[in-house]
Amino acid sequence: MRTLLEQRYRYLLRMLPAAYRDDREEEIVATYLEGTNGTEDDELGRPRWSEVVSIAGLALRLRLGGVGAPPRSFAHGQTVRLVALLGVAFLAVSSMYGALSSLHFWYMLPEREQAVTMAPSALGELLGLGMPLAWTTVFVLPLAWLAIFVLLVTGRTSAARWLVLPVLVTHLVLTFTSLSMEALFSDWSAMLFQVAWSSQAILPALALVAGYHADAPKPDRRWLAALPVGLLALAAWSLLPFWLWYVGFLDLYSITLIVAGVTWLRSRHRGPEVPFALFALAVPLLLVRVTTVRGWLGLEPGATRTTIMATSLAEIVALAVIALVLLAAGRRALPAAGRASAAATSTA
Repeated sequence: MRTLLEQRYRYLLRMLPAAYRDDREEEIVATYLEGTNGTEDDELGRPRWSEVVSIAGLALRLRLGGVGAPPRSFAHGQTVRLVALLGVAFLAVSSMYGALSSLHFWYMLPEREQAVTMAPSALGELLGLGMPLAWTTVFVLPLAWLAIFVLLVTGRTSAARWLVLPVLVTHLVLTFTSLSMEALFSDWSAMLFQVAWSSQAILPALALVAGYHADAPKPDRRWLAALPVGLLALAAWSLLPFWLWYVGFLDLYSITLIVAGVTWLRSRHRGPEVPFALFALAVPLLLVRVTTVRGWLGLEPGATRTTIMATSLAEIVALAVIALVLLAAGRRALPAAGRASAAATSTA
């Protein structure tokens, strides 16, 4: 007759894939039960938290497989790892571009020496932060995201995993510290915008922690090219004529994702990891774009507002369509993950 403790162990083991559980369940349960004294208190007890964490970690590694994993598990793992790579690259490039833009702005001010000491204070007043937090927001966080990306791409995945969670917490604290909680909770669209905006950092950070376990393949160092390419693209985008940027108000990140999705659909590669990863990154971006539309309604009626609304809605529709097409393509490619697993290794 099974004790209550054994039943609880078996219930926890349901987190593991069925095939692995069929082969190893009895062995694992016996190992855990050997560590108890067999007393009535033990038989009615619960698994220790360390055991729960160990089983959860094993389940995650098995379901997000690395080298030597079954094809479907490997495809799931490659999807999560690609989300981490693309998401952290986006955070590193966008935050570094913001920091470089701030430096350029301060350098171009007439009274430069005074601006160096006053600008962070002014920024702090604007964001509702003190000077140390303002410096952290503008410069420290971009360098931290850059360090995480470089560590990840150069194969130091363990260091990247340890660094990303404190950086993520700092990112979220600074984001919400600058907001009025009363205004945030009284306006559902503002709340939705902040959740969507924050998820663009939460999603890749959690994907990095979950996907790059000990069995995961190392990323390709060619991903380092994303930094200069991304910075140059943002710089070129900022040089567009102001009237074109203002009237069109197209979002470079949305356009990049749409172009990437269309390019993949036209390519011969049919592994599931790319469409699934692009779909996962498109969801928070789509929410951000949808929640910004409400702000354009406050503009004065006229041709400018009409053009901005039409362009923004067209962009949202295009992003939604490409996201759904990518999701469908990924689902179709998943049964053939075994044939795509070799190509997926080079993707990440």
